[in-house]
Parts: sequence; C-alpha cells; structure tokens
Amino acid sequence: MRFKSSKNWNLIIDALALFPFINMISLLSFYLHTAIIIGHLPIPSLDDPKNLLIYYFYEPIILMSFVANIICLFLWLFGALTWNLITINPITWKPVLIRIALQIIVVYLLFSDISVWLGD
Repeated sequence: MRFKSSKNWNLIIDALALFPFINMISLLSFYLHTAIIIGHLPIPSLDDPKNLLIYYFYEPIILMSFVANIICLFLWLFGALTWNLITINPITWKPVLIRIALQIIVVYLLFSDISVWLGD
C-alpha cells in the first residue's frame, strides 16, 4: 500500500535525521574559533570559554541544537518506525545506519574534552 504523502513523510524523516550536524558543526566551530583566538587548542580548567566574547554568540546555538537533537532523535525513531509499520516495506538500512553513526559522533563529542571544556 502506497500513500500519496510518502515523499513528504520521507522528507520529514530525513530532515529530522540531519539535526546532529547542526550540533556537531556549532560545537566544533566554537572550539576551533576559540583555538584560533587563543593560539592553541583549549584545555579544560585552563582556558575558560566564558572569558571570550564569542561564547555568548555560540552558547545558545550549541545548547539549543543539542536539545533539538535529542528531541529530533525521539521524533525520528517514532516517525521511522511508524512509517515502516504503516507501509509494510522492508527497512532500508542506509538512513538508519547513517543516523546511528551521527548520534554516536554526537555522544562522543558530549563525553570528549570539548564538552568538558565548554561546561567548565
């Protein structure tokens, strides 16, 4: 059974799967921008990010993108599972594996020195 809105549904599911990019790009760009300003990669407990003026520009973007990423993860899981159950199509594993890989990278960044430095 094929629905008329399958293109829209797939577009929404794919858009939700791209939210980790926003989080990764904002966090890594802040980290590298700070490295350019201070002349070396920031070190936790040594270089306080709150002393930089760019911190107040990047902080809301990083925090909102992280929250949006968590919300979109659950929406994506619900949407993808619902869509696969409604259409009774075989699961296409490529988008699922890409989404899992992106989430693994986000979790790695969450527990890396970058997040420790940012939360310091």
